[in-house]
Amino acid sequence: MIANVYTEYAPAERVSKEVLLYQKNIFENDSNIQTIANSIPNLLLILNKERQIVFANINFIRLLNLADPMEVIGKRPGEAVNCIHSNGLGGCGTTQFCSKCGAVNAILESHSNKKSIKECRIMTMNSDALDFVVVANPYWIEDKMFTIFALSDISDEKRRIALERIFFHDVLNTAGGVLGIAEFLLLEEDVDMQKELLEDMKSASSTLIDEIKSQRQLSEAERGALTTEFSTVFVADIFKELALLYSKHPVIENKKIEIQLNENFEINTDKVLIKRVLGNMIKNALEATKTDGTIKLIAEKQNDKAILSVENDTFIPIDVQLQLFKRSYSTKGSGRGLGTYSIKLFGEKFLGGKVWFTTDESNGTSFKIELKL
Repeated sequence: MIANVYTEYAPAERVSKEVLLYQKNIFENDSNIQTIANSIPNLLLILNKERQIVFANINFIRLLNLADPMEVIGKRPGEAVNCIHSNGLGGCGTTQFCSKCGAVNAILESHSNKKSIKECRIMTMNSDALDFVVVANPYWIEDKMFTIFALSDISDEKRRIALERIFFHDVLNTAGGVLGIAEFLLLEEDVDMQKELLEDMKSASSTLIDEIKSQRQLSEAERGALTTEFSTVFVADIFKELALLYSKHPVIENKKIEIQLNENFEINTDKVLIKRVLGNMIKNALEATKTDGTIKLIAEKQNDKAILSVENDTFIPIDVQLQLFKRSYSTKGSGRGLGTYSIKLFGEKFLGGKVWFTTDESNGTSFKIELKL
């Protein structure tokens, strides 16, 4: 047993290489298990008590596009699928983030000799989002406990539900605004007021088009079909455009946006996508900010990098911190959860940057993206 490895949650110990190979051979030489496991449509793993893979069915091997099944033997599930939280000192299951993971919690429950079913959300190191229903069942052989661990991929279902709910919610809200302006316009006789209402209708219609385009963008990004157009843009121009846009958004009521920019400098990026990333940061910050509060847009240079930040004075609770950036997680109810996920997806996978956040009770919260100058 390899012991004394640091963990913040589940045990980090692993078996020796000799024990691992012995356990692998138990299932490799069992033709009944091989036949059953490779005949079902699910992904199926058999794990030892240390949560290491000792058997993987052919569907799991195909999911990872591996030539040799031995490549996953000894790994834990999160390590096999490249979870962003699996590269800590103790590996999969040993970080504070893992305390919210349905996969590791189902496996740990199976160690109490009972079946466990949970949902699991995973963000990979390539910024891919995976959603699974997992089933963990205890299985005894040679007086040793193992876990039969089955995974059903529900990523497409989660993506469709979230996209549809957000799309219809946002579009209906904006369309309702356009209708309301039109109704006022029909009743208004003052020419100057009519012109003002027409300007408001134009702005609301533009917002409606932007929301439709943004949902199309996100769908293309998740399919890997999104194309980027990089150009040189001034940070001050981006900040000013976003500040103007959100000055007319309902979420800013009785709140302010402040731009802090000691030096105006250029970045090479896709202007549409960086505005989408920062726009989501701004919207989240405004929603979290109390009445009469102010959010700050900050830009600074560090060597050959630019760091763009959106700050507010609200602290994010630890339970929320541990699940931010996951596609299906949201504090706003079921079927939401694409705002921070899209920040990560666009910012890292398509803009080649780094996205993270800091939060504490004294200084509030700052969402940041680092980009090359």
